Amino acid sequence: MHILKNRILTIQSLFIILVALGALVVFLMFSDNMDFLAGTNIFALWGMFTLAGVGLVVMVMRAKLTGKVKLFLLACGCAAAGFLLGVVLHNMFYALGTMTTSAFLGSLLGFLEGAFFILAVIVCPLALLVGIVGTLVLWRQIPAAK
Repeated sequence: MHILKNRILTIQSLFIILVALGALVVFLMFSDNMDFLAGTNIFALWGMFTLAGVGLVVMVMRAKLTGKVKLFLLACGCAAAGFLLGVVLHNMFYALGTMTTSAFLGSLLGFLEGAFFILAVIVCPLALLVGIVGTLVLWRQIPAAK
């Protein structure tokens, strides 16, 4: 069995890709020129951001890291993956809430809509920021490619 000694996609490189995509998402969302975000372009960017987060979670779990560096890397990956999930579920529960006539079901869907909105807008960006800062502080503890 042949083992690659220098892997291109390491935990460190995937973390850098995730940070770059996150910075691009934030920059484009707050820029004056919103033409790039029209149509499906924003979903493609969010999709790449989510896939980078899922990839980071998978690689961290396979590397069997321990301690704070694992916690911060998982926070980054889960926050990136959770953002798109929160946005999609928020919109889905909003749409279902507008279609229902039941008061109980409407209030339940309204609660779920609000919960996923808070997850996508407040919890995930804060977790991503904490994960990025913590990972950068503990950068030397991330194992290099073998």
